[in-house]
Amino acid sequence: MAAEIPTTEPLVFVAGTSWDWNKTLGDFPASAWQLTYYFVALEAASKDLTAAWGAEVTANGDTFEVRILPADTDTEVAEGAYDLLGVVTNPTTSKTHQAVNVRVRMLANPATRPGSKSLAKFMVEALETSLKGGVLTADQLKISINGRSIETAPEVDRRNELAYWKLTVLHARKPGMRLSRAAAMVDR
Repeated sequence: MAAEIPTTEPLVFVAGTSWDWNKTLGDFPASAWQLTYYFVALEAASKDLTAAWGAEVTANGDTFEVRILPADTDTEVAEGAYDLLGVVTNPTTSKTHQAVNVRVRMLANPATRPGSKSLAKFMVEALETSLKGGVLTADQLKISINGRSIETAPEVDRRNELAYWKLTVLHARKPGMRLSRAAAMVDR
């Protein structure tokens, strides 16, 4: 059974994995427009990615199919916060369709990052406690999400972080598992 392709841009991208989604834009059908995505860095440590970093955007009727291969996401994308800009063009016009605040994460690999498994579990516990309104420990209170403390970060940011760290825990347990399957398990 093939994995279902999402119809919106992901909010958390994991470098070194495939990024796939389909996008239908009512006013800008793929049959008449071209869609290009750009990452614009929101943090000083990140770099703008204004080059075509391997994104393949093709038209399937009036739907855009976006496919980005793992090799493209591993070498050119730095971990950090970005605005993901969707720009549509035709022979006479270019318009910014939307800007979405997204986060790029590196996949924690227990073989190359000692202690990442315990860090991932720590993060999952802290984020779950925070989302349930529980009392955080002193160490958990030191966590920052997009420049905000874990207590003041918007719920959507905390949920996105939780999804990332749950994926990291699953990958640490089963390193050979395909990431699309692991991501589906996180959503359950």
